[in-house]
Amino acid sequence: MDDEIHQLVTPAPNRDDVVSIRYPLAELDGQLVWARDLAEATERPKGLLCVGCNGPLALRAGKQRRPHFAHRSSVACTGGETALHRTTIRVIAESLVSAIRLGHPYPFELFCRDCDASRQGDLARDRSSVVDANRVLSSAIRPDLLVRGSDGTPHIAIEVVVTHAPEERALAEFDAIGLPVLAIYPTWDALESMREGLLHLSRPSASGVSGASVELLGSCPFERHLSAGDGDLRPCGQCGGPCRVVTVEVSEAPCWSARCSRSVRVLDVYARIGGERVLVAAGANDLIGVEQIAQEVGVKVMHRTSKMAGAAYLMNMCDCGAPTGDNFAYGRFGTEPYAPSLADPARRYEVCLNGHWQLKRIRPWHPSTRAGRSQQAKGLIGDPARMFDDSAADPLVTDTRFATPSEAARFMAWGVR
Repeated sequence: MDDEIHQLVTPAPNRDDVVSIRYPLAELDGQLVWARDLAEATERPKGLLCVGCNGPLALRAGKQRRPHFAHRSSVACTGGETALHRTTIRVIAESLVSAIRLGHPYPFELFCRDCDASRQGDLARDRSSVVDANRVLSSAIRPDLLVRGSDGTPHIAIEVVVTHAPEERALAEFDAIGLPVLAIYPTWDALESMREGLLHLSRPSASGVSGASVELLGSCPFERHLSAGDGDLRPCGQCGGPCRVVTVEVSEAPCWSARCSRSVRVLDVYARIGGERVLVAAGANDLIGVEQIAQEVGVKVMHRTSKMAGAAYLMNMCDCGAPTGDNFAYGRFGTEPYAPSLADPARRYEVCLNGHWQLKRIRPWHPSTRAGRSQQAKGLIGDPARMFDDSAADPLVTDTRFATPSEAARFMAWGVR
């Protein structure tokens, strides 16, 4: 983001707010100095300037307060949001460059709220990396910071968000070139901690750092991620019927039976339906052919009758023979919550209404990955998940020829209009 743009759109700061800011750092001869460092030094330099308004600052380092710099009450600081934006960029850039030069880590965490997965990384891992500020990548994108490899290849972009997040057009361009974007939501109190990395700002610990946080925008590195395009129906390559992208995972939990100590493996199928990533029960009646997929990933499924539900449907089964029906596997009625098995790779398929499954990719989880699981599923107790009920399927019907009226009725019964 451009500081000049921020100066135009940011409201005038409230004088009382900016005067009361306890700045953790100041300018001294063109360099950033930190209140905590100066508080421990034997000599305290003069000429400390505010990073917001360039006015004089004084060091406050009493026993009762955390060391900080502050204006005299008579000074009207003109800093505020623009100063926080500009200073955060500088702190991260200088700290990251120093870490690369000294061979120290600069840890961070990629957390995608859309697919509920995260993994840790090190921005300073490549000791030949280059850090650029405001480098132009295209007419639509000029990230606050760009980390590039020694060959110039962009690795990750960093956007500091104080007032305005990157526009959708910019995020689309980042996504088009496959460049992950870290959005940093800073506070003055959190700046000092950014000297050592960004890991502490990531979920779920962000609430402990005075409201600062980190969010992954743009391209997501996790195979389970389903983009907006993955939610579009398309023709199946084998039969021409409506088809969509799904991801397949395995989740595990102890068997609900008191007589069993085994771990039950259940099948998790995710699709993007209605703009949301949705967990689909293995027994959903519009998920045809799922028995073969379950067998390939080592999940046992069988058609059984549930006395509680009064219906027969495809259930996940424990090896002990106990049926782990939808209420236990997906409905949270069991005593133990199911969690994704990170030992089993995530798989991506295209699956159609008629049960054709085309495997697109298999990718193992990164060793540091943490992943969550949806609290609810669609298609419980054998009901349809409405995976193929989408207005985007309209043109597919016009190209379909039915041999008999009953065949047409069966096709339309799935909700394809």
